[in-house]
Amino acid sequence: MMRLGGRSLHTITRAPFQPRHYRAALNMARVYHHPLPVLYRYLSGAGKYPWDVPVRTPLGTVTPRVFSHAALRTLNEIFCRLDYRVDDSPKVIVDIGSNVGLSALYFLTRNMQSLCYLFEPLTENVSRLEQNLAAFRGRYILDTNAVADTDGMVEFGVESTGQY
Repeated sequence: MMRLGGRSLHTITRAPFQPRHYRAALNMARVYHHPLPVLYRYLSGAGKYPWDVPVRTPLGTVTPRVFSHAALRTLNEIFCRLDYRVDDSPKVIVDIGSNVGLSALYFLTRNMQSLCYLFEPLTENVSRLEQNLAAFRGRYILDTNAVADTDGMVEFGVESTGQY
């Protein structure tokens, strides 16, 4: 199957008909300090990682480190496409599968009072999450266990980016 920037040709040809992508493109100019390099990397899958990306938020600029093209796509989905859109009122957020902390960073930058309960079992992701959320210590509680509907130990696989 033909792919470009990690996406199938089918996904690419459908994208122009989805308004969420136009919203994301417009928001990139508002959110990113340097939107053109982000747009290029986002669309092409090119670039070296890790990469620090300054992002404007209601609390000022934060600079998360993204560790892969998949993480850059996630950053864009959260901050530009607004997949997790909330106003400035959330006080308590529960984030199951916090990965490297990009969603928590979004929630923590909506206001100065929010508190996040984070769950992330992967050691590599935990260290990256703590790096991305260093400025917000004391405003999040991290549990390094996986979340399930039953007690016990399980073995699960992780793909190379740590995203899934």
